[in-house]
Amino acid sequence: DEEGAEAALRLLYGTIDRWNATYNNCYGEGWGREMVLAGRHRGLTTWPWTYHINAGDGISGPQDFADDYLFGVTGLTCDYPWIASDYIVEIDSEDVTAVSTSAIPKPIAKTQAGEEKTLNGAQLVKLEKLSNSQTLMIWRYKAVLDVNGKSYGSYYLYSNPFVFTQKSSDDSSAHDSQDGDETPVMDFVDVPKDAYYADAVAWACGNAITNGTSKTTFSPDASCTRAQIVTFLWRAAGRPEPTIMKNPFLDVAEGMYYTKAVQWASENGITLGTDTTHFSPDITVSRGQGVTFLYRFAGKKTDTGNPFKDVSEDAYYFDAVQWAVANDVTTGKTAELFAPGDDCTRAQIITFLYRALGQK
Repeated sequence: DEEGAEAALRLLYGTIDRWNATYNNCYGEGWGREMVLAGRHRGLTTWPWTYHINAGDGISGPQDFADDYLFGVTGLTCDYPWIASDYIVEIDSEDVTAVSTSAIPKPIAKTQAGEEKTLNGAQLVKLEKLSNSQTLMIWRYKAVLDVNGKSYGSYYLYSNPFVFTQKSSDDSSAHDSQDGDETPVMDFVDVPKDAYYADAVAWACGNAITNGTSKTTFSPDASCTRAQIVTFLWRAAGRPEPTIMKNPFLDVAEGMYYTKAVQWASENGITLGTDTTHFSPDITVSRGQGVTFLYRFAGKKTDTGNPFKDVSEDAYYFDAVQWAVANDVTTGKTAELFAPGDDCTRAQIITFLYRALGQK
């Protein structure tokens, strides 16, 4: 009954309270990862206090706060509780169906304060290919421990696994099965006849480089992923079979529409990956990456001088930018800025390809 439950709770709290203690980490003695781990193995939780955001020498400050947060202590008490209020603690996930992984909406996350926010910086990680159209995936997000605008560390968070189902589209394995035998017809409602990219899209469709994102849409303003641009190049090259079948990238699963394209591009030096074991197929391709892919595929070194302040001679895209500008593939965003880190849309990448390959 209610009275019995209340009495039981009081007895429970009274028993537990005798074994509770707080620890003032300002004293410093014995505090650290070893203490946290030793307590955890014995079923003890750790609630250190107190931290000061403007700490002086010998007082626990922001760096101690960040270190203890990363150690995984149970609770952190500080003079400024809002320090960690917007730290990410959970990433939502659910099964999704889309034309490609780039069309999957970014996940919603929960903060320490219980608020929700969209994680635009989250990355997809493929775990297992379940079938020709389904892949088991998770979201990965690198969170920064920020105090007063300064970073004191970072940590990775992962969502629960979810199933991505790829529906039929231009850039899906279903359309790739045509192998270019049919010439797609360009009849896109989102490509005006007077758009700067209209001729490029017509050329790309006529050469089976792309069919659009549906029968009636090309999605010119959608982000172009690294997987898509490499696939466009591979199709423009005639869809050659890779000669080395071993896949060097952990994030390029077998059977994806871009698998052969990435293998071909890798063995021909068109892409080196974002590191030695990752290609990052779902990341939006940047202007620097886009012209570099094209340059490695079809360009030649050009010495025309460098007018751009944001393109250094030691940048991997230096030669590619010079070639692209000299051959009217693209210009800078301004006379002095190329903006190599800016994202590219599908319309921009198809236009780059058309100017480099289609107008020759």
